[in-house]
Amino acid sequence: MTENIVGRVQGLFIYPIKSMRGISVSEVTSYWYGLNGDRKVAFTRAGILSGFPWLTGRELPALLRYEPYFVDAQSPTSSPIRVRTPDNRDLPLEGPELAQELSAAYGDAISLLKLKRGTFDCMPLSLITSATLRELEQAAGRALDVRRFRPNVLVEGIDGVSEEAWAGSTLTFGDRDDAAHIQANYPTERCVMINLDPHSAVSDPRVLKAVTRKNNALAGIYAAVNRPGTIRVGDAVYLDKGR
Repeated sequence: MTENIVGRVQGLFIYPIKSMRGISVSEVTSYWYGLNGDRKVAFTRAGILSGFPWLTGRELPALLRYEPYFVDAQSPTSSPIRVRTPDNRDLPLEGPELAQELSAAYGDAISLLKLKRGTFDCMPLSLITSATLRELEQAAGRALDVRRFRPNVLVEGIDGVSEEAWAGSTLTFGDRDDAAHIQANYPTERCVMINLDPHSAVSDPRVLKAVTRKNNALAGIYAAVNRPGTIRVGDAVYLDKGR
């Protein structure tokens, strides 16, 4: 199986509340509906009847400065969530203060939604390689924190291979009995969200322009779970086109 190694897991991220700051983890469990604790909560905008009702950084860039965390980090599925605000207050997710603050900043009513199957834009997983990140840094003329792209998995690829080469293939993480298998599907089309610095929420239009110029606004790849299991930082990533 060694000859099928295409890289190693360099980073893992989950996002407890859609469009808020992510959490870096060393290990995560995947289920059919995505990663444990990832984007199972979102705020929705009142009166939006389209397929995209979420309140995100597109509408309120300051969302990226809110830091959600699990009170019990070992049990994201059942743990309460709290949120550190940009001015360093620590609020319960389901208390009135947080919703009122975000509603006032947005300028309209919002509601809290919990969805076990996840509040995903397209698919429950996303990956990007460090090679793609380096290419985009060169094109944009600046360093880029990978969290601008809000991936779940950052892979250090072998020989600088782009994640787009994996479309249609199965990726296996590690050689454990409980190793997760995922199906890499199609490249991720990017929007103005990647212009936003993940810490300051300051926008830099050069980033999306660079991605558009370099690869028609595509960066990263969407994926789905083929077999639930675990993914760990440092895992070898195996490619199997025959699954």
